[in-house]
Amino acid sequence: MELNSTYNTVCSLLGAALFGRVPEIANETDWNAVYSEMKAQTVQGLAAGIFPELPIPEEIKKTWQKESLYLFAKGNRLCFAQAELTDLLEKAGVPYVILKGTSAAMYYPEPLLRVMGDVDIFVPAQFFDAAAELMNENGYMQQRNEEDNKRHVAYKKQGILFELHHSFAMVNSTEEKQYLDRLLENCCLQGKTETVEQNGQRFQAPPVLVNGMVLLEHIAQHMISGLGLRQIVDWMMFADKVLDDSAWQLFREMAANAGLETLARTVTRMCCIYFGLEGNFSWCNDADRHLCDELMSYLFDNGNFGRKQGHAGRIATVRTHYKTTENLFSTLQRTGEHNWKLYQKYRFLKPFAGIYQLFRYSWQMLTVPKKLGSIISGKNEAQRRQNMMAGLGITCDY
Repeated sequence: MELNSTYNTVCSLLGAALFGRVPEIANETDWNAVYSEMKAQTVQGLAAGIFPELPIPEEIKKTWQKESLYLFAKGNRLCFAQAELTDLLEKAGVPYVILKGTSAAMYYPEPLLRVMGDVDIFVPAQFFDAAAELMNENGYMQQRNEEDNKRHVAYKKQGILFELHHSFAMVNSTEEKQYLDRLLENCCLQGKTETVEQNGQRFQAPPVLVNGMVLLEHIAQHMISGLGLRQIVDWMMFADKVLDDSAWQLFREMAANAGLETLARTVTRMCCIYFGLEGNFSWCNDADRHLCDELMSYLFDNGNFGRKQGHAGRIATVRTHYKTTENLFSTLQRTGEHNWKLYQKYRFLKPFAGIYQLFRYSWQMLTVPKKLGSIISGKNEAQRRQNMMAGLGITCDY
């Protein structure tokens, strides 16, 4: 697949920033478009280290530098907030691991290059109530609409979002989800976490290969809602530092048990093709090239959390969600409980939340501007996503 000039530049910048290469920049580069694309993909901070090498117009460069400084400051603030919480848990004897975020950033050339969003922290199920009580007692405010989430409870403190997980996996069969959650639980309970020193703070991360499984699962989770380059770069940096041919032999069994082996092979080969990932990766050479191209196209069509989706894209997300889910009713019910404001006030309406959600989506699809064209485009896009997910061996139940 041939990328347009903007996408080629984005790939070149990522390769230069992450692997120390000289970026290849076309003379006709539209730097506004490049900056906008990297921002939509939540990887704009990665270019900060190579600004002197780039022929960016001064006005755009100033905006970009200002944004990067803000992101670095936000990342630092998040690290301190994370340390405050992990200190509380450690003093209370609650085992935990940090998911994604700083646990992904350790593989980057500089951890602060990884744009931070919130703090995801996993504790074994038997410690969940104690951890939640600890947070409630120390100024962490539970967020409305999150109490029925089956995987986590969300809190906010000083403007930072924290997600306290007792379960993380969301994709594929129940058995495959339970496999990854057991890996996380066992490493906490058996003291097999990895102590990481980062940005002057210390925290517990999953052991190396389990950490890779979390990053791979995170990609799979975003296949419906909108996969962006940030999730891909997290995986690519892990693969670059860890997953050579010898490590793959150990990792392969774990990925297969979670139903994610094909995804691992495809994403890694895609990174080799488009971002210049180099190393001992013969294990991904037989990944389907067409699937790699489809996945790359999907990345640039959507952006992180689907930020680039129009009305047709959102319709496609809804259709794909309900075509690939293993349990349609429970998914409608859970989503309805999350979205229905009246249910938040009157809990006796719970049995009708699934019906509310069904009507909500139907209304959204029928009332968007240019509704007929959007519905047709959304249907075609949904079919494309379903085919891609089937090729990757991913099903969803969320």
